[in-house]
Amino acid sequence: MDQSLSERIKRGVWWIYLFLLPSQFGRHFFMNFSYVSGVRVDYLAPTLYLTDILFFVLLALYWSVVKKNFIHATPTRMAIFLLFAINVLFAQFSILAAYSVFKFIQIYAVYVLARSMKLTPRFILQAFSAGAVIQLVLTLMQFSSSQSVQGVFYLLGERFMTLTSPGVAKAAFLGREILRPYGTFSHPNSLAGFYVLVYSYALSIKTKSLWRALLMGISSLLIFISFSKLAILTYLFITIMYLIFYLLKPCRLCIIARLTVLVVVAGVFLQTQTDPLTFEKRLSLFKQALLVITQRPVFGTGFGHHLFATTEFINQYAYFFLQPVHNIFILFMMQAGIILSGIVGWQLWAVVNAHWKKIALPLLVIFITGSGDHYWLTLQQNMLLMGTIFGLLDKKSSSAYS
Repeated sequence: MDQSLSERIKRGVWWIYLFLLPSQFGRHFFMNFSYVSGVRVDYLAPTLYLTDILFFVLLALYWSVVKKNFIHATPTRMAIFLLFAINVLFAQFSILAAYSVFKFIQIYAVYVLARSMKLTPRFILQAFSAGAVIQLVLTLMQFSSSQSVQGVFYLLGERFMTLTSPGVAKAAFLGREILRPYGTFSHPNSLAGFYVLVYSYALSIKTKSLWRALLMGISSLLIFISFSKLAILTYLFITIMYLIFYLLKPCRLCIIARLTVLVVVAGVFLQTQTDPLTFEKRLSLFKQALLVITQRPVFGTGFGHHLFATTEFINQYAYFFLQPVHNIFILFMMQAGIILSGIVGWQLWAVVNAHWKKIALPLLVIFITGSGDHYWLTLQQNMLLMGTIFGLLDKKSSSAYS
């Protein structure tokens, strides 16, 4: 294939992939293990998403690069792959475990792919911005109508919901009950976490561009309109860190003014009443997860099997059926066991030490939001975005980002 044609194809696939990253259109395959007490659970259903198909296309286009990274892996990484394989072999449902392990490997593969791309920050910002505009339009329509829009948005993965749907996320805002907008995500918190990470990427590249400003502005609006308190607090924290460490010297008065506006706006959204039992529910899940870890400390529950372990506990809350523990570190240890978790943690720590300056803000986002929610390890959009963002910030042509 002609080199220029090959590059144009790669460029086109990357643009579509980045544009569709917020989408969740896919086909669920419900099997015998996807039902608990007769209730169908999405978390237990292997799913082929549209973004998975784009991932496989990118995998084929960059196969030589990806193959090199996996074949010439370090002994530590080989040990990790071996322990993952053992986890699958001894799992109660090998298909479910294999699918869950694949999603973890996919995060790493996406990181390798994004690190290998030869595209400018402007191109990446444009693709992210186009997707963010779609999400902003959809969330505003959901917010104003208190229900899903459907139509063409169904093809992007919007789920049907109304203000009266059981278990739907609501908030009391300006004296009335409203539907917290979902966009094309499975929960407003997932939407908010996605765009906090996108926002941190835009901050990290430091490229002065109208596209960067547009993406940061739309991301900010989506974070606020999600009414996700954890995401809003994370957004405030990384913004303050950025302003203090990067912009304080040029204009202190400007920084104080910007911070004041941010805090006031955030305060309006933080005062809204969402689920009054949210902390109690998360604490209950946390305690249950710790009990499971003490019962199965070495090899864990097996990947994808953590929800089966929680069925042993009595559910005290209506419309709170089989939720993962809202902490990605405990969730991973619960499934993998102490040995594999320790090796993976050691490997990640080495990577963080080597690339700290480039990934500091996105890393803070993952750490803070991941300490209070699970979507970085359970939901398609967030998992792929995580691998993509860290790969983009670790590009060999990183000089273009400074």
